[in-house]
Amino acid sequence: MDKLITPGSSVLDLGCAPGAWLQVACQSLGPLKNGGLVVGIDLKQKGFSVVLSGMCPLVSGISSRDAALSLELGMQALNVAVGGAALAHSNNEIQTEESNVGATTSSDDNGVLRRGGNLVIKLLESEDVQEINQICKPLFRKASLLRPKATDVIWFSLLYARTKL
Repeated sequence: MDKLITPGSSVLDLGCAPGAWLQVACQSLGPLKNGGLVVGIDLKQKGFSVVLSGMCPLVSGISSRDAALSLELGMQALNVAVGGAALAHSNNEIQTEESNVGATTSSDDNGVLRRGGNLVIKLLESEDVQEINQICKPLFRKASLLRPKATDVIWFSLLYARTKL
């Protein structure tokens, strides 16, 4: 392992619980003066109080395409934060619209954002922003759209507070 992780390396450990590889990686980095970074994430550990997504697609200049790609990245961030609950609400919205029946779908809460935490998603401004807003309403206590001055970007800020499904 010491040949893979050298002082000054940056390491991402996916599925890091219970933490043995994190410990090995940290030890392989050497003294703090060498720099380096070790980040671990595991869906079993809900330790994140804030999840930020500044992801933005490579802008093509075709606004409808760029907005759709931005929404897809936003949905991916939402899925990482709240897990299958986002997909369940997305599918429930579609089923409700198609059948006009308000059945709720239960889903496993396996995201990385802890209860009471905050999620911020950057989205390109479009009508599609309302789609993610509708998916998030039952999942969050508060959702607000923030638009910084002199920008086309909407910051979709969500205060995470899971509701019972």
